[in-house]
Amino acid sequence: MAITPINGISFGNSYNNVTPKNQGNEKPQNGLNRANKMVSIPVALWMTLLPQISTAQDVLPSPKLDEAKEVPTLVEDFDSGVEVVKENPYYLQEEYLRREEQFSVDGKNYTMYYMDLGANEFENGRVGGIYIVPEDFELVRKNGMELNSPMEVVEVVYHKGESLNETFVSAVVIERVCEPDGSNEQKIVKEIRLADEVGDELMDLKFGHSDFHLAHRDILGFRVVEGDRLMKEYVAPTKVLELDDAE
Repeated sequence: MAITPINGISFGNSYNNVTPKNQGNEKPQNGLNRANKMVSIPVALWMTLLPQISTAQDVLPSPKLDEAKEVPTLVEDFDSGVEVVKENPYYLQEEYLRREEQFSVDGKNYTMYYMDLGANEFENGRVGGIYIVPEDFELVRKNGMELNSPMEVVEVVYHKGESLNETFVSAVVIERVCEPDGSNEQKIVKEIRLADEVGDELMDLKFGHSDFHLAHRDILGFRVVEGDRLMKEYVAPTKVLELDDAE
């Protein structure tokens, strides 16, 4: 599988010349701008850019994939009640929201969130994390600790087919799961296919053609692959911490 990264480049206004993109300093502002409408570059145009994209040098995937290799899990030495609620995690609350968009894939409904924990400090367009929450997501909490989490997008994957109809965009995501009683907590790394409009938006966000911008370019990795095969789902190895270790 060929890996063709594009971190740190932009195409300019003409979309013809690949040029280095300098990261500018961010100026703190206040306000919420989740209703902005982005002008998305369609898949057909991305296909015309791929010959230029393929000249970029290979780099490592998003560092968040490396971080997922060791997942701390807190094991308590006493029994307590667990609650399952129809809520989003604390970091997906309204005060951190930049943008939300609903979409459907294979008959299942999702909402994509652009979030930023620094929303009160930085300008409206900054994105610190991207999350995809299925319609049936339920939060599992134990003693106030959130044991599971929805999918965090760490990489965009452009699947190049032999024709436009066979070309699509997917996302590599990290998801923390557990049983309803809080047991069997695991972090899952997997790749999911995206709705066309969502794939286009994430490509635009990655390469600077969006009304929003990433707080840091390494938040979202990128690859180009041949064919429609998705990566195999796997469980990230887990390091277990006892209470004494966490103190």
